[in-house]
Amino acid sequence: MRLLLVNVVVLGVALEMGLRLGSLVSASLRRILYQREAWPGQDYRDVRSARDLTAAAWQGLGPYGDCDGFVLNRDGLRTTDYALARRPGTRRIVVLGDSCFVEAGGVRDADHVVTRLTAALGTRMPTEVLDLAATGTGPRFYRRMLEVEGVRLAPDAVVVGFFVGNDLTDEPVDAWTFTPAARLGARWWGFRLARNLVHLATYTPDPGMAFRQPWRPSWPRQAGAVRAYPFPGEPEPALTDAAWFAQQRDRSIVFDPAWLPELMAQWAAVRETLAGIAEVSAVAGARLLVVVIPDETQVNPALAARVCTARGGVPLDLDKPQRLLGAFLRERGVAALDLLPEFRARAAAGVSLYMPRDGHWNAAGQRLAAVRIAARLEALLAPGR
Repeated sequence: MRLLLVNVVVLGVALEMGLRLGSLVSASLRRILYQREAWPGQDYRDVRSARDLTAAAWQGLGPYGDCDGFVLNRDGLRTTDYALARRPGTRRIVVLGDSCFVEAGGVRDADHVVTRLTAALGTRMPTEVLDLAATGTGPRFYRRMLEVEGVRLAPDAVVVGFFVGNDLTDEPVDAWTFTPAARLGARWWGFRLARNLVHLATYTPDPGMAFRQPWRPSWPRQAGAVRAYPFPGEPEPALTDAAWFAQQRDRSIVFDPAWLPELMAQWAAVRETLAGIAEVSAVAGARLLVVVIPDETQVNPALAARVCTARGGVPLDLDKPQRLLGAFLRERGVAALDLLPEFRARAAAGVSLYMPRDGHWNAAGQRLAAVRIAARLEALLAPGR
């Protein structure tokens, strides 16, 4: 019996080491190990590191993954492997959010909103912008990332991207996700492999998704390196027209003139989470800026009309999320930047700001967002403020 136990332990250790080494060279193995669709949980209170947080993000790519040519860092974040202490004479900005600050439509890194934001802020003084955003996440993730990672970086400012399209509605908690067994899965790769194989065997993918590129190894592992842009021109739309429109139609629940009790409960949870982010930022001595990111339906009148028709002609209150958020943030004394008015004005002038059938900004949208965020941050961080 003792010999059997020893053999089991030896095999377990060998499997763990083999998986960790194999993930460095095998793209297929990484796809399985970093499969996230089985983990949509939103609580995160028991997660205590940035790496474990990104491991819990249901669309995370994992450490040193390739995100449209950009090599993620050791924690699976779209930034460099930064030092804990900042360089003397350098401002430090922490960015939190979802895919709007990560993949963002597959644009080139030079056009990416965080790259442009870094360049714009650097014209005044050396500025380090650390992107702690993760795809497929929401406000509770942002708060926990700030607590476990953002605070210890001692930032001058915290930028939170709040996407109207789904950050109001992704608060439900999967009760099993952060049980001890689930947390174990974020650390022990043998357990993770078994969990994800079971999930892949029972998972039915969205037939509307068109995978834009294969997962390619990033070797040597150089966090923040920019490799060849994976598309010869612009990337193909991520969704079919039917799938993309269904997504926009489903998101439009936040534009209902009268919200259902379930949505009101979710809004209450969002308010509590945003208040927590404000409190954590204040304790850290950082200025907080909430960037309210509009949904494409709010910017594109033709799309709004199509969504309205699909919903039986019920009028949409397209400004309702911004009104509620604006009133709450003013009440809390939190600085906010609402991108909706300028995005609408540019769209009305014929400027395309979104990737086709994607929902993320194209290069023009990235540029506009970066310019506006940089200007608001400069005003927020000005001496005497």
